[in-house]
Amino acid sequence: LHVLSAATAGDQTDGIDAAGLRVAREIEAACDAIGPSGSLSIVAHSNGGLVGRWALGELLEPATEARGLLDRWRPQLFLTLAAPHLGVFPFGLFWSERLVRRVASLGYFGTAGRQLALLDSGSGNGETAATPLLLALAEPRGRYVRALRRFERRVAVANRTNEVLVPYPSAALLAPSAPLAAAPRRRAGGRSNVVGDVLLPALDPRPPAAADAEEEGPVGAAASTRRRSSVHARMLRGLRSAGEWRRVDVDFGLRGALGWAH
Repeated sequence: LHVLSAATAGDQTDGIDAAGLRVAREIEAACDAIGPSGSLSIVAHSNGGLVGRWALGELLEPATEARGLLDRWRPQLFLTLAAPHLGVFPFGLFWSERLVRRVASLGYFGTAGRQLALLDSGSGNGETAATPLLLALAEPRGRYVRALRRFERRVAVANRTNEVLVPYPSAALLAPSAPLAAAPRRRAGGRSNVVGDVLLPALDPRPPAAADAEEEGPVGAAASTRRRSSVHARMLRGLRSAGEWRRVDVDFGLRGALGWAH
């Protein structure tokens, strides 16, 4: 077990990609200290899930080496806890485009904040220069999704209630417009915080014919609601094209403690 130190909350404001590169280097060093091969599992919380997904691309196809770590070590489990896979806008606390833009303009959360709100189109560099980073992370043919595909198991844990920082659909790999049933009751006697456990089948990454036109043009928080829905659908198809995901819904029963679940 190795607890990463390269991407604490305070070290992620320079961007998901910058933090991801640091994490990839630390994982490589930790694995090399153990041996030339082995089994690799990754558990990541919150924005660490996105940082971890970026790091996987570097571990699959590093810029400076012919063979990546994932060619030498066997990927077993990739598990995220309340990770904003689809970003934060337009969900929950971040439902207002005006609010998101105001927060971003004030510099809160730095580059990572703009990336989470899909406001970074054209502001990146290299492979993500022309598209928001979250969309690049979900490109079916890209190295990030191909790295996810290598793992034997992919699990997304989502807070079903009392969560405002990472909205449930974003953590649960659901379309923002998907109708949600009332939060289920906890299991009898309160012996478990798990209130849902389902397998999400792999999806075809190709968009329906009707969505082709909507997926052209610039992407950002200023786009229409219909356009944003198309972008989220594109990210979902890309992520779930990696293979089957297991989604685990949890409810910690923190009544009156909105947001503490995170």
